[in-house]
Amino acid sequence: MTRLIDALLSLHEAKALVSVCRVMDIEPKDLLVRSRARLVARRRWIAMWLLRQNGMPWPKLSFPMIGKLLGGLDHSTVISGVRKVDESWELVELACALQDRALAQAASHAE
Repeated sequence: MTRLIDALLSLHEAKALVSVCRVMDIEPKDLLVRSRARLVARRRWIAMWLLRQNGMPWPKLSFPMIGKLLGGLDHSTVISGVRKVDESWELVELACALQDRALAQAASHAE
């Protein structure tokens, strides 16, 4: 029974990651790359930020779960990524625009 629950939770969380990637117009594999290139890192930070938001079409995930979804990153790396978005006006604007897009897509699918 516990394995079934774990599998369902993992599936639910994986769907959240796929939804975030769809909103960002990227493939999940693009976030799993172990690159520190600025573009790749910014995409990862924004995905981390989106996965931590309440009221989205996907559940708010814990820092350890986000790290696990993004290829086994430590929870402190995820905390750092979310903070980087929060501390940058440019990234906050981009992340909020993506958040609005996600909510609009969810509303159009609900109709």
